[in-house]
Amino acid sequence: MTEAPVKGGASISRRRLDLIKESDVFENGNVVLSCRLVSDRAKAHRIWFELPEKHLSMTTTSMDPFLLAAIFHGMREPTDIHVHGPVSEVLLRNLAEFQSVWNCWSPQKYVPVEIFAEVVDDSCQVRKHEAVAAFSGGVDSTYTVWARTIGGARKREVELKAGLFIHGFDIPLEQNLQFDRAADIAQQTLADAGLELIRMKCNLYEPDWEMTHAAAIAACLTLLKGRFSEGLIAATFPYDKLFFPWGSNPVTDHLLSSHDFSIVHDGASVSREAKEAHLYDWQVGYNNLRVCYEAADRDKNCCRCGKCLMLYCSLMSQGLPLPASFGERMGAEALLSCTRLNEAFSRVFNLMVEKYQARGFGNEPWFRALERCAQFNDKRLMLEKPVKNEFGNWLRVRRLKRLLSEGP
Repeated sequence: MTEAPVKGGASISRRRLDLIKESDVFENGNVVLSCRLVSDRAKAHRIWFELPEKHLSMTTTSMDPFLLAAIFHGMREPTDIHVHGPVSEVLLRNLAEFQSVWNCWSPQKYVPVEIFAEVVDDSCQVRKHEAVAAFSGGVDSTYTVWARTIGGARKREVELKAGLFIHGFDIPLEQNLQFDRAADIAQQTLADAGLELIRMKCNLYEPDWEMTHAAAIAACLTLLKGRFSEGLIAATFPYDKLFFPWGSNPVTDHLLSSHDFSIVHDGASVSREAKEAHLYDWQVGYNNLRVCYEAADRDKNCCRCGKCLMLYCSLMSQGLPLPASFGERMGAEALLSCTRLNEAFSRVFNLMVEKYQARGFGNEPWFRALERCAQFNDKRLMLEKPVKNEFGNWLRVRRLKRLLSEGP
């Protein structure tokens, strides 16, 4: 056990975490690649990736994907990481800076740790200059596919060849039928753009997902560096509306790159409205959009959550129809029933209110509902923050109950 410095001159007891690759397992036409995370103080944990056996030749023998999957685990404990196997020298350097950034953003949550690799790898396989994009079927990832193929404006030396559709992120592992249905729709979209669909399953989802999702996505993309040289993560926020801390961003995404595989934060120079307008001209991609994170069946759009309603308001402001994938009509009543926005979406809703007010939508029924929804969730979030004294906390809870009972 070592003592690691933290901000303010204090020190914190550091645990040891060993990453040990397991033998590949072949079953029912799939292959599982896994790694044991063995701690000196806790029960061993296992991380794994599963994909069709036909894609095994695309995968890497490097430990880079497993290190990316474990980096936030190490920073949270904190736990020095000992990797049994080859790790990219460039990735080791990048992760040192990656950890420093996240420690600056959330010093109480993430502490930089040491990474010890059994083998430091700087060799580079000869491969085609081909890219693979993480693809969920949402606006951002669908725009990345459009821009790199049909749109043609951003074609580069590294050509996009495939989309990676991951089971275990927005679609829970237990929803097998829902994933298969969503993957079939994703395949339609990608095929129309001339791309291959690669299906993958993994167990990298964790409760702190808003902060850790880019590292998990990068781990899945990096696993495929046996074939590809670049992995694309579609930008959530444009450069002029960046939100920190947030898992995927232009500051830290590129720091998840190794010497032979680049992680690219793609599309941040384009606003979400512009992405939607471009996609409207690509009807296959537009009508197959799936943006939801709260539907009971995750292959559908619930038409009630923050992401569904954000898309609704944006399309209303542009005079665009709802995609065919939104099975029910949305309106002001859906906005007024949205009472559980998190801080990130509350911020986005407030930005939309400012933007659409300035554009003269103040008298539109959907805008008035949006404004009330944003105001309600601001108050709710404020009242949910506890205060130190007992009376103040009692009063806070009382006001919160009254607010929730009244609604927007």
